[in-house]
Amino acid sequence: MPQLLNVIKGDMSLVGPRPTLERQVARYTDRQRRRHEMRPGMTGGLAQVNGGTALSWDERIEYDIDYVNNFSLWLDIMILVKTLLIIFLAKNDSKAISRFRAGSNLIVSSRRVSFLANITDFFIDSLYNISKRELEHKYVEIAQRCILDYLGVTLAGASMLSSEMNSYLGNFLNEGGSCTVIGMNSKTTLYNAVFVNGFNAHVAELDDGHRYAAVHPPGAPIISALLPLLEGNRVSENDLIRGGLIVGYEATIVLGRSIQPYHKKQGFHTTGTCGTVGAAMAVSAAMRFSKQMMKNALSAAVTSASGVLEVIDDSSQIKPYNSGKAALNGLLSAFIGNAGLNGPEDVLGGETRVLAVMGGIPKGREYMSKQT
Repeated sequence: MPQLLNVIKGDMSLVGPRPTLERQVARYTDRQRRRHEMRPGMTGGLAQVNGGTALSWDERIEYDIDYVNNFSLWLDIMILVKTLLIIFLAKNDSKAISRFRAGSNLIVSSRRVSFLANITDFFIDSLYNISKRELEHKYVEIAQRCILDYLGVTLAGASMLSSEMNSYLGNFLNEGGSCTVIGMNSKTTLYNAVFVNGFNAHVAELDDGHRYAAVHPPGAPIISALLPLLEGNRVSENDLIRGGLIVGYEATIVLGRSIQPYHKKQGFHTTGTCGTVGAAMAVSAAMRFSKQMMKNALSAAVTSASGVLEVIDDSSQIKPYNSGKAALNGLLSAFIGNAGLNGPEDVLGGETRVLAVMGGIPKGREYMSKQT
């Protein structure tokens, strides 16, 4: 009621960014201060209907800035409707708000607000927007540390199975190539470099991972697919880090969190499955694909995604194969997307959808979440 009185007085509005404490405002960047160009609102604006408190503070601010940039009466009406629906759903399901965040598909682009047709469009739009955002330096530093971690474990892996991988590369001696195989003092073709580096990055099993996505090495397939493109001057350092790497990690972890723990219990190796999608989205973002091209690449990646956990049993040395294959299939999937070959409309949430087949989720739209 006190806030409603403030609305009547003109100090607040029904819709808009939530008010913040002075000590928080003092830490804002100039860009973040833009959220105060609008009066504070009761509902919380776009942030409230796209995750609310489930979002990180930086994510909430980005949604607030999107609201400022795209303000209109129609947008306010849509937010009010969505807010009422969230309140209604929450009465019957304690997880309704976080589930609704993914199902609502209220996405802000640089020019418009629209309800996207399906969960695949939501997923692609989210990744595309991340690739276009101005990142704080601290996130770039984290990405750089991921690359250093990757290089260390790949060098270690190359020394551990050098005989076996040299034997593998011996099958292609006559094919030449200019792409570096890390830690093996050799050059090979683009596809072989991506595969072997992706394989070696997971041999020591000291690579990075994410607990809730149950994926051990996001970096192994993602960075393995990206580095040869940088070496061949097909992407810039900036695009590799700010676009490709961060988008690839986001895609891998979001998809992993959406289908676990069912996925692992069914025997899937998440590095091989979600890693393929992550590598495809990383390459797509680094090469600045359009949304449609990214969507096509996603479809190719999904149908290429594979890998079973049985390969970790006994004295098996094949587990890293899933990582190398994910890197290679991700790269190939991106190239398919770039070729203009169209995929299905909703590969994640369609009738034979990934979220149902690999995640045991009957209604993928309601469960897909973006909480990394």
